[in-house]
Amino acid sequence: MKAVILSLLGLFLLSSCEDGVQVPITGELTKEKFEHAEFQIDQILQRSQGIAIRLVLNSEGGSVVETLKFIEKLDDLRDQGERFYTEVRAGGQCSSACVMLFSAGDRRFAKPNSQFMVHALMPEIERADGQPVTQADLGRVQDRFAKMYLAQLRRSSEDFADEVESEGLLLGFTTADAKGKVFSGSKLISAYGDRFINAKRVDQDPPYEVITVSAGKLLLASESGY
Repeated sequence: MKAVILSLLGLFLLSSCEDGVQVPITGELTKEKFEHAEFQIDQILQRSQGIAIRLVLNSEGGSVVETLKFIEKLDDLRDQGERFYTEVRAGGQCSSACVMLFSAGDRRFAKPNSQFMVHALMPEIERADGQPVTQADLGRVQDRFAKMYLAQLRRSSEDFADEVESEGLLLGFTTADAKGKVFSGSKLISAYGDRFINAKRVDQDPPYEVITVSAGKLLLASESGY
């Protein structure tokens, strides 16, 4: 029975190479959230290296630092020949640090009615000397984070990064700065096309298999569309 399951899994992996194996990342982006995603990725790669992994994103954002650390780990795996796609599905959102993660995909997919939001980065810091944090301290850290954020965006789209930088969307401490700017998937597709979001083959994909991990076991299930 085990041999049959492994055989079926092998056939599945080969047949789903174009769309990739799905790893969902939802909610706030935290260290624990990324550790769970890394566990899922490790489980998949133990069974089949070289298959694309599709990170399905629906997140309001979270830690910029933890997101950058996760992207570094994706880059390490990429150096070993792995591929990572990113995706925001119909009605989904990808805000703040999530936009950085989206930009890290070798290919990036989004539906027209998905939403992307970029806002001023609000760092939480403490001084090593125990003194109160000043506005100047916050400004220096925010500027440093903004440079790292833009550097990541430029890996996929110089044009979109330039728009974010020219509008000063990552800087400032007012209520308006915190609210930021929302970009619809359709706006980004029309403005930047494959320079930021790759076109899908068709509007509605045929059903395909996905793998998720529960209690250390691989589970296969059918899904349609995206």
